[in-house]
Amino acid sequence: TMLLLNPLVFVPVGLVFTAFLYVMLFGQMNCHKNGKVGKFHGWLTGRLPLLLLQGGEKICGKACLSKIKYTGSYCFVKRNPFLQIVYLGLFLGIAALWLFTTYDQLR
Repeated sequence: TMLLLNPLVFVPVGLVFTAFLYVMLFGQMNCHKNGKVGKFHGWLTGRLPLLLLQGGEKICGKACLSKIKYTGSYCFVKRNPFLQIVYLGLFLGIAALWLFTTYDQLR
């Protein structure tokens, strides 16, 4: 945990995460569509998944890849509580991490 709190690690990781989040949230806006942000957003959401699918097909074969696609469809496209449970777990984990790191300051 001390490595993540080191400013030489935390600041660059935070900047990369913030830039990634900005590109994913605002890359489709009209003001960014033809610029670098829009093109990077298009690559991240269009080209990168295709490259990963092609690489996955070469690594694990078509049968395994079709099962992975079905699992992704089941988890994120079809109606079920799975994604809500994932978000709840993510929120609880972040809240627990925050409480764990700030407990001494809260007392």
